[in-house]
Amino acid sequence: MNDDDQWSDSNLNLASDEADPHRRAVYDAEEVWWMETCDESEEDETHLEPEMVVPYMVAALQAGGWTTSERPVVLFDISTASGFSGAHRPTSSTIHLHPELCSPDHVLHELSHWIDDQDGHGPIHQANMVTLVHAAIGSEAAQHLLRTYRSFGLHPDEGLLP
Repeated sequence: MNDDDQWSDSNLNLASDEADPHRRAVYDAEEVWWMETCDESEEDETHLEPEMVVPYMVAALQAGGWTTSERPVVLFDISTASGFSGAHRPTSSTIHLHPELCSPDHVLHELSHWIDDQDGHGPIHQANMVTLVHAAIGSEAAQHLLRTYRSFGLHPDEGLLP
């Protein structure tokens, strides 16, 4: 199998939009949020070099209140031809990233899947993403993401623990 083939939707076992109805809305909401949070002049400044990704994730986990000693394994093995910036297979502790597309929004999105790999892009994923953004980027960015999710018809509040 060609490396690029490894990262096709079918080989990644990504849920279809029918099986994961939140997927498209989450992608669209996060793209709008990130573009509004980070103006184009800052985009290059927000790129995380591969050696900084795991420390960034660990800091976000700790600041967000996750106290597990387990740490994600990160492989920078996604090619440009794949069309993906990141991936996480359910039940795996490995996060796969494109080495040149390590922006905080992509890194935190995949980390949110790593935290709870059973929710797809549902409310738990969304709530975890808001918490991670708050921990890693700040309260204003997290509030903006929360409003953006809601404006796309998503319900991250349903993913919050009582």
